[in-house]
Amino acid sequence: MRLNSRFWYLLSVLFFVAAVWFWLKGDEERARRKAGGGSVAARRAGPLTGSKVQAPAGGTNASGPTGKAGSVAGGNQATGGVSPGAKQSARGRQGRFPYRLSNTEQPLSKLGRSDTAILLDNAFIDTASRRPVEVPEHLRAEGDPGSYLVQSRHALDNAFYGSLRQAGAEFVSYIPNNAALVRVSAVGAGQLAGLPGIQAVLPYEPYYKLSQPLLALAVEKQSLPLNSPLNVTLFAGAKEEVSGALRDLGAAVIREERTPFGPLLTIEAPADSLAELAQLRGVQRIEYASGRGWLNDRSRVRLHVSADTVAPTNYLDLTGTNVMLNINDTGVDATHPDLSGRVFTTDTNSFTLLDVEGHGTHVAGTMIGSGGLSATALDVHGDPPSGSVTNADFRGLAPAASLFVLPIDLRIGPLISDTYLQETAASNNFIALGRTNAVVSNNSWSYVNAFEYDAASASYDAAVRDAIPERPGSQPILYVFAAGNSGFGSTNGTVGEPDS
Repeated sequence: MRLNSRFWYLLSVLFFVAAVWFWLKGDEERARRKAGGGSVAARRAGPLTGSKVQAPAGGTNASGPTGKAGSVAGGNQATGGVSPGAKQSARGRQGRFPYRLSNTEQPLSKLGRSDTAILLDNAFIDTASRRPVEVPEHLRAEGDPGSYLVQSRHALDNAFYGSLRQAGAEFVSYIPNNAALVRVSAVGAGQLAGLPGIQAVLPYEPYYKLSQPLLALAVEKQSLPLNSPLNVTLFAGAKEEVSGALRDLGAAVIREERTPFGPLLTIEAPADSLAELAQLRGVQRIEYASGRGWLNDRSRVRLHVSADTVAPTNYLDLTGTNVMLNINDTGVDATHPDLSGRVFTTDTNSFTLLDVEGHGTHVAGTMIGSGGLSATALDVHGDPPSGSVTNADFRGLAPAASLFVLPIDLRIGPLISDTYLQETAASNNFIALGRTNAVVSNNSWSYVNAFEYDAASASYDAAVRDAIPERPGSQPILYVFAAGNSGFGSTNGTVGEPDS
């Protein structure tokens, strides 16, 4: 009987301790909910009730009045306004990318493998986090943005694309991880957010449209530098709408070309118009419009084309006979004895067979120079050039190949479009010459100070598969670009922007 009393006494103490623990946890939960803006039900309330859609800032949308900015459902993160302290906190961890937003402390090495991470170049978002992404107020969507980031709970599949179609959404591009940029109304976004296979639906904020070099100006409300044209990529079908808005802003369109994601307009915009441009619903991306800039006796040896610099033949006796290569450069001197008779261009580009700069002819010599005058390559003392040896052979990598030359404009900017370079080279190879294999295109230039993956990068990537998308079948080009010397590293010896 005494043993039973002790048992009940200990059991009572245990229950009492448990009650105290649950009571303290309840207080903690109530405090957390109060700090987070109310109950779970309240947090779920927003412009699209019961959805996973974040609320755009201000205005109304097609599904009803806009609720409190930053409201969200399903436990997904929200967009909030930026206080000075929050803004500093968002930037402090990222010295090299001070304007890249994030709502998580997780490093990129982990986010890259996370199914709930959305990785933009200017924002790392964990959709499983309740912490808001602190987007500056003037760079948040005003009302329905017309475009959203839709994240699946797993890899994108036919069911995901089918859901987009049912919601009236238009797929634009893949966004890592497991997400897509889509054009859709607020009603369609709400429909998508209610599906069990959808992890999150986030507004495509104007902030996300700006390339890294433009972010500081936009966030700090500073003016564009003088003579700084912009490349503005539009959503498909938005050209007429955006063109009218650009005129209203006082912007002038100076060039147009296609990209894999929609039309690209090169514009001269008013100095203080960045935020207004980003707010346009039909605008997908805004970047600086950079001009092109230049970026070779041991090249064959380093590439294992020949055993040494005096060997008269290449590996496997390969010479490039009957091969037509493409070069986009300053021009090529067609009268040069090492190149004569093997350099061609279009009827309208005859000036390209002259080269007052010398850069294109130099690169052409590396590619297809015959080396026929190698014995005459001596210095003023009659000796081999410094660093070379007697009887060195200065022929190119493919000394019997031919060149199809197209011009690039290095003085006044990229007036010769990437689209023109791609389609003209492909047309010469597949249509004019009737060939079926991919053409190799050399490009010893880069866009000055353009270190990001931008619209031009995507354009050339697409042309690797098909350089003339309007023509049946594929017309692929194998592009070779110079790495360049414009990359910069960190003070600790790590690479900053790899090459250029």
